[in-house]
Amino acid sequence: RAAVYSAEQALEQIKNLYTVEDIAHAQAAVDSAQKALAIAEQDLTITQQSQERAVSDARNAVASAEVAHQNTMERYLRAKLSGPALYQDPQAFFTDLSAVPWDAQNTWQALLRARDNLTIAQGQADKAIASAMAAVPKAQDTLSKAKEDLATKQAGADPKDVDIALNGKIIVG
Repeated sequence: RAAVYSAEQALEQIKNLYTVEDIAHAQAAVDSAQKALAIAEQDLTITQQSQERAVSDARNAVASAEVAHQNTMERYLRAKLSGPALYQDPQAFFTDLSAVPWDAQNTWQALLRARDNLTIAQGQADKAIASAMAAVPKAQDTLSKAKEDLATKQAGADPKDVDIALNGKIIVG
C-alpha cells in the first residue's frame, strides 16, 4: 500500500513537473528576449546610420581640406596639385625652406588631420557596426532558447517519464 501511494505521488510530481508559476516565468523570459531582440535590431540600424553619417562627415571634411590646400598651393605655385602631391609637405615645393607660406603649412596640416580623422572614423564605424551586428544573433539565440523552454514547460511531463513512474522501467523505442 505504501508503495502504491509512493508511486502515485511520484506520478503526480512528474505530471505536474512545471507549475503555473514556472510557465509564467518562462513566458516572461520569452517576452524579455523578444524585447532584447527588437532593441538589438534597432540598435544595429541606428548604429549603421550614425556611423555612416560620421564617416560621410569625415569624408566631406577631407574634401573641404583638399580644396582649401589645393587653392592655397595654387596661389603660390601657379599650378594645381592633385593626388599624392597634394599630401606632400609644402616644403618640397619651395627651394627656400624659410619661404614656405604659413597658410600653405596650415592648410596642409589641416588636410593631414582631416585624413587621419577619416581613418579613425572608418575604424570606429567598423568596430561599432560589427559589435551591433554580433548582438542580433545572440539575441535571436536567447529568444529561441526561451521559446524552447516555454514550450517544454507548457507541454508538461514527457510521456516516457510518466511511463517510468508507472512501471518502474525504461521502455526503449
